[in-house]
Amino acid sequence: EKKNFKHFILSGQYRIFLPNEFSVEPSFLVQYFSNKNQLYDLGIKLSKLFRGGRLWGGISYRNNFETPTLEDSRANGNLTFSMLNSAMGINYKNFMVGYQYGNVLDVNSISALGHHFLLIGFHF
Repeated sequence: EKKNFKHFILSGQYRIFLPNEFSVEPSFLVQYFSNKNQLYDLGIKLSKLFRGGRLWGGISYRNNFETPTLEDSRANGNLTFSMLNSAMGINYKNFMVGYQYGNVLDVNSISALGHHFLLIGFHF
C-alpha cells in the first residue's frame, strides 16, 4: 500500500448553441496519478431540444496508460487500454432513457463484442 498517493483531475465541457435548437458539447478529462498512471478522455455530444425534452447522442475516446505489474510477464513498457464509447438517448420531462455501447480497441481485448448498457434515470 502506497502512502501519500496523489490523484489529479482536470476536466472541461462547453456547450455551443447552434440554430434550430441544436447544441454541440465538446469535453475532455485528464487524470494523473502519482504512481505514474494517467488517463485521458475526449468526447463530443450533439443534442436537439424539443417541447418537454432533449434528444442527444455522443461519442468518446478513452486512453489509459498503466504501469505494468510483476504478474504481467507479457508487458514491455507501459500497458495501454483504449476504448471507444457511443451513447444516445432522450430526456423527457423528469425521465431519461438511453443506450450506450463501448468497445475496447486493443488487439488483446478480453471482450471482442464490446459492452452494452441501458441507461434509465429520473430527476427529482
